[in-house]
Amino acid sequence: MKDIIAGLVITASSTLPISAEEHHVIIQDTAFLPKTLSVARGDTIVFANAGRSPHTATAVDDSFDTGRIGTGQTVAIAVPAAGSIDFICAYHPSMRGRIETD
Repeated sequence: MKDIIAGLVITASSTLPISAEEHHVIIQDTAFLPKTLSVARGDTIVFANAGRSPHTATAVDDSFDTGRIGTGQTVAIAVPAAGSIDFICAYHPSMRGRIETD
């Protein structure tokens, strides 16, 4: 009987969804902090502008674009795909970041 119950517990727990994590990127003047993130597909990334001017987080491959993020504002995106995604600020193209997804 214990083996049957243990088998049911293993089967039930293996079908439960894995919850996504939330990651934060601070935009400080002319930098994304951290510059590189390691995340899982489906996780959420929250971009928060702590700088003095508006910024964006825009994927080079067009897989996401936060649009304008004003001072003190945040925008969240779901990680769109596995692999590496480079992103920039559309207003300040020298600002660069990278998302590494498994």
